[in-house]
Amino acid sequence: EPRMFNWTFQGLTEQFQYRPSLEGYPDLPGWVRYMYSHEYHSGFLYGTPPERTADSKVPIEIIALNKQTYETKRIVLILAVHRKLPPRNVIQMKIDNLNWVHMMDPGRIENLKNIFRNDLWQESRQDLHIIFM
Repeated sequence: EPRMFNWTFQGLTEQFQYRPSLEGYPDLPGWVRYMYSHEYHSGFLYGTPPERTADSKVPIEIIALNKQTYETKRIVLILAVHRKLPPRNVIQMKIDNLNWVHMMDPGRIENLKNIFRNDLWQESRQDLHIIFM
């Protein structure tokens, strides 16, 4: 997201480039994924942390390059990993006709969860979470 770096998006779809990594290391932790969306002009970090990382803070360094001006900037995001009780029930699904970037939209996630809450699995109404993508 250009605004995180005090930059203004000027309509050039390939204007910015981002390189995330674990601070002090050349790559991200194995459980963190990064995808860039040309639709939203933003990068997304996502993943499911292993149990051993519970109650920790993970510093993610992001180096950004404005390819129009060659200006670079650096920020560090702190991912706070919290311990959660294991879910009582887990289901796994594969959805072929949904673009991954749309799963980053909270409204679409709620719509998908509401299908389960209201139609397919009404018992999940009080405790339904997406835990792995």
